[in-house]
Amino acid sequence: MGTAVISSNVGDPSPSVFLSNGIIESATNFRTTDNCGLRLSVAMRSDSGSVQFEVWLPGIGYVAHVDASFGTALYELCQPGACIYVTQNVPYDKAFHVYEYDELPDSAIQRWMRDGVTEFQLGGAVFQHDSLRVHLNALGNSPSGPSGGYFDNVLAIETP
Repeated sequence: MGTAVISSNVGDPSPSVFLSNGIIESATNFRTTDNCGLRLSVAMRSDSGSVQFEVWLPGIGYVAHVDASFGTALYELCQPGACIYVTQNVPYDKAFHVYEYDELPDSAIQRWMRDGVTEFQLGGAVFQHDSLRVHLNALGNSPSGPSGGYFDNVLAIETP
């Protein structure tokens, strides 16, 4: 579904991937070590419409989700039994912003950050996992032509 194109002139720094009305999914599961933390991040820029970053656990579905569009960002974190979200106002611009999902080591804290600032944090039970997937989505809304968003600098880091 959708179209992904390498954009040689846009990025943080360029190149980046432009995605229009589609999903990019990690091809393999990321594996993590017991008692280590996890940091997943991506630089995203909305062209028009919505850009999304999701963390998926095989057999469960998404457990963390951010949706940025038109001056708002919806941050969602899930625990066994419930998902909780907050919506934050953010400046609407055409700049790249780094969205980061963290599971802090040796704790039951997970959080979303935007450009290095914690936007939403949740304590309690974190889904146990030994692997996960990343989904990047862009959903456009422009009838006049291609719309969607740019993605760059995807990182997956295990933190001791």
